[in-house]
Parts: sequence; C-alpha cells; structure tokens
Amino acid sequence: MPSTVEINKCGHCAGCGTCRNAANNMSCANCARRGLFRKFHPADGLVCSICNGTGFIEPIAFRLTHRTGPVLAIFVMATAIVTVVLGHQNHFSEVLAFLGTLTGAITGFYFSRKE
Repeated sequence: MPSTVEINKCGHCAGCGTCRNAANNMSCANCARRGLFRKFHPADGLVCSICNGTGFIEPIAFRLTHRTGPVLAIFVMATAIVTVVLGHQNHFSEVLAFLGTLTGAITGFYFSRKE
C-alpha cells in the first residue's frame, strides 16, 4: 500500500522556520518560552516552536501510522532479549528458537521494503 506524505507549510511561521509573529517582526511569546528565552522577551529570530524550524508540518495521523509499528517492533525485540537473558533454563532451546524466528521476521519485514 503506497503512502503519500502530505506535508503542509507551517502556518505559524509561513514556512520559513523563523517565528516573526509578534509586533515589529519579533518572535512570539510562545516561541520565546519554548526557546528558553522567557526573560529576554521580546526576542528576534527564534526557531518556530510549532515546526521546530523546518517550515513544514506532518499531520498527526501520518506520524502515528508510521511510528507505531517500529516502536512496537522495538518493544517486542527488547522483550525477547530480556526473556532470553532472564529466562528459565528448562526450555531455553525452545524459547531461543522461537525468539530467533520472531527476530528474523521483524527484521525482514522492516529492512526488506523497497520505497
């Protein structure tokens, strides 16, 4: 299933990456607060806190669908490693064979895609 990325221009900084929303083209209070320049407000030329200076915004649905799978895979892999290290010695060979197959399937899925 091909996925198309809808990247939109940041409305806060108009796609330039630098906040100039306060009076006299200064940075707004929100960007000054996130940039740890609260004492020095009004500040000029701070990075936009909405897009982190890129000028573009990914929709939240795109981020969720493309980050949930890898995070889940990392969790499964970490659980597998902990199970092998701390597992019972009675069924060690069966557990190791199962987790080896699971690790191979996850690795093959995420690294064999052609995009």
